[in-house]
Amino acid sequence: MWQISIPSVILPAQNRKTEFSCDSLLRFLSTEGGGNGIIESYAESELQWEDTLMTTWEQKRDSSPLRGPLAPYDGLLRVTPGFPGTCQGRVHSVFHRVVNVEMQSEGDSRLLVLAAPQVPALPDSICLPPQLLPTFQVGQEVTLDGQLLSWQNTAVRLRTDSHFSGKLDRQEGQPCLKKLTACTTQLHSGFDRLPAPLRYRAEQALLEGRWQAFLGLGSGLTPSFDDACVGMAAIYTATGRSLPPLEDLSVTTDVSARYLRLAQRGYFGEPLLALIHALWKNHAGIPAAARALEAIGASSGSDMIYGVRLALAHGSRF
Repeated sequence: MWQISIPSVILPAQNRKTEFSCDSLLRFLSTEGGGNGIIESYAESELQWEDTLMTTWEQKRDSSPLRGPLAPYDGLLRVTPGFPGTCQGRVHSVFHRVVNVEMQSEGDSRLLVLAAPQVPALPDSICLPPQLLPTFQVGQEVTLDGQLLSWQNTAVRLRTDSHFSGKLDRQEGQPCLKKLTACTTQLHSGFDRLPAPLRYRAEQALLEGRWQAFLGLGSGLTPSFDDACVGMAAIYTATGRSLPPLEDLSVTTDVSARYLRLAQRGYFGEPLLALIHALWKNHAGIPAAARALEAIGASSGSDMIYGVRLALAHGSRF
């Protein structure tokens, strides 16, 4: 994880729920019960800005689809079916190795991630040479026209990444929960920072499929509860279960809403897909896959593992 200062990360005014920690907590307490003791306890916890987007994934570079550095002004396109081939938008937020662009097409809005090669593959993303990422600024216009990405005076040729689709198919056989549990006994997730009564209610909502009630709970660009939902969604998808409906994603962050929408369609990032693959087909690789996922963000990867374990441990309740 890299350390950043608040001035180095700029979010536009329309980015909903930048201050969601307090707003969401009050909403949860008013709808789920609670009292001043919980409010005070939660307020005293680490309610601070976290850069929960992808950190570098150096241990996976050798096995990634990128066998060498990208050619100058050449990018890898990883968009899901249905993503508009021609669209325009503006830069939503800028980070060290990730740039989020809010693209518009026929009244529909989607976040497109522009990422450095060190970042694990993500659905609806474009891998760009790292020297180009610092040229983006919040509010800047960006155009995607088929195999061409352009902004300011720069144009990048794109080629489709044939090694990654992000799509998770139903898995046959039984996953190895025992090995995952054994190698994640020291897991530290964002749920550890929640007051015990609130954590219990959030867990029950996860298990009972009431995901909408607690969306946005936790700190960071992708709150802990949302990340746990993504982890559980991967297990639902792998086992052929229907996912709980999410009626209103405006209660969480734009970035988190992006990953939740993709999960609803069965699309996930490379580290989570690798863990699912190991759970079903490569039990010896579970510890390495879990470590790689746990390294994502400040707590995002750990929160996804939290959701995966919860779903597998209580599978009979679904």
